[in-house]
Amino acid sequence: MTPRIRNRRATQESGKRRAPSRALWLVTWLVSTAPTKAAYESDCGFSRLAEILGPAMPTGSGISVATIESGPAYLPQSGSGTFPGSGAFTGRTFTAKSGTSSLSLHAERVGYHLYGPFTSSASGWATMAPGITLIDCYETNSWTDNAFLRPGPSNAAPLTELRSIQNHSWIEYASAATATTYNDFLRRLDFAIHRDGFLCTTAVNNTAGNATPELMASAFNSLSVGLSNGNHSTGPTSSFADSPGRLKPEIVAPFDATSWATPYVASASALLRQRANASATPNASRPESIKAFLLAGATKSEFPGWSKSATVPLDATFGAGELDIALSDSILSGSRQSPDLPTPRPHAAWGFVSLASGTADFLLDIPPGTFGTELSAFLVWNRTLTDAPGGSFNLSPDPLADFNLALDILPVSSAPAIPIDQSTSSIYNLEHVWKKNLPAARYRLRISRTPGTARDCAIAWRLHSAPLLPTLTPSHSGNSVTLSASSLIQGQSCRIDTSTDLLSWSPVHSFIASSSSATYSEPATPGTRYYRLALLPR
Repeated sequence: MTPRIRNRRATQESGKRRAPSRALWLVTWLVSTAPTKAAYESDCGFSRLAEILGPAMPTGSGISVATIESGPAYLPQSGSGTFPGSGAFTGRTFTAKSGTSSLSLHAERVGYHLYGPFTSSASGWATMAPGITLIDCYETNSWTDNAFLRPGPSNAAPLTELRSIQNHSWIEYASAATATTYNDFLRRLDFAIHRDGFLCTTAVNNTAGNATPELMASAFNSLSVGLSNGNHSTGPTSSFADSPGRLKPEIVAPFDATSWATPYVASASALLRQRANASATPNASRPESIKAFLLAGATKSEFPGWSKSATVPLDATFGAGELDIALSDSILSGSRQSPDLPTPRPHAAWGFVSLASGTADFLLDIPPGTFGTELSAFLVWNRTLTDAPGGSFNLSPDPLADFNLALDILPVSSAPAIPIDQSTSSIYNLEHVWKKNLPAARYRLRISRTPGTARDCAIAWRLHSAPLLPTLTPSHSGNSVTLSASSLIQGQSCRIDTSTDLLSWSPVHSFIASSSSATYSEPATPGTRYYRLALLPR
């Protein structure tokens, strides 16, 4: 048996811990005493998606979930075995996987945000997926023991997860004494996600300044969730975790506690999973794909200081950005695209490829006369693990596949590709490129990797464009004419033409904009002359 959990609520009013007595580890509920921000269904794109899809709006119908809660009470209503929901949960069927339990108010509120009856925050607590009806419920001690992970003396493989989504609104920190046990838990979770194909949402801790918890947010294959107000634990995975240094969380939502943000993100994934299942597109419902849709759809406009680097694909506080189900759905709806085709792909779409080495390319066009307001693309793959030979189940992490993602301009001529952005981390199992104000050109999203065993990866992207309306203003001084161009996009190829009759035009100057403005002067000539600014493909 694994060590038993001693439970305590953690609120935003108190971050103190009491030393566990004979317990090896201490689980923490992620509870807020502050009211949740209103209208989060609008902020997260749910209202907009409902307007777009109308009667075709998914509800999570056909999607089943598992929730893991700290105990001893762990159910959203009292019960045992398999029993029907009542009250607000009428129409749901619960299975108490960890024995008889009384009502847990924490589990009840998690339920409201994951599978409850309301989709409007005006009702109190809302979900995106009121159509979810099958829910397995676990208590953390039981789940980490023989009810699912099965470590300890039995040392068997984790049980098969039959549900589409797991949600973990609890956290725990490791120590030198617990590091081996906790890493085994994380490895078993990653193994099960990869084997069974379920999406797993995991909470980080509340309150800025706290470190990233080991359980369960430090897993590779789960999706860790924080808060749009930034009042959550941040920073790299600890020295006790496999592959320390990975930033968490990966996505945020506008709530006041990670306990509620996490199931709300899980409810968004239920909508995507339902849509993916209905499309019958191979690999659309895989956790790598759903995770890529959610991350590529996340918005950054709420966070003016959002940043990443080539080797760190996430922002240190807000991860990929704020959940936006409408943008994520547009990516899924753009359909799976094959790599290495000679024609450009849709502006919102995705791909799923397997690479042992080499590259896979996806082309995108920003036509002349427009510019790319924003491009966001994510590449996601699973950490894989191997059961070491022997009589028991001992997981050993395989070498992490080292994928890279690059965004390049492909010039019209045969000139070399022009690098725009790249993501080349060696410790994450995701990569991210993101750029704003892109000039008209043909672009290439290129997946590459260090040679190794063939691994699957999902890529998702969205590109937004708008008309580019620069101005060209002439001025005459002495014997010269000066032409001033403004409202340009840096990197845009431009050409100034001249004419005397507005019928025949001759080029007089070509340039690539180095800023939002440019000037050109030429000698003045007798008579009337006209000038125009042409925007060219790069």
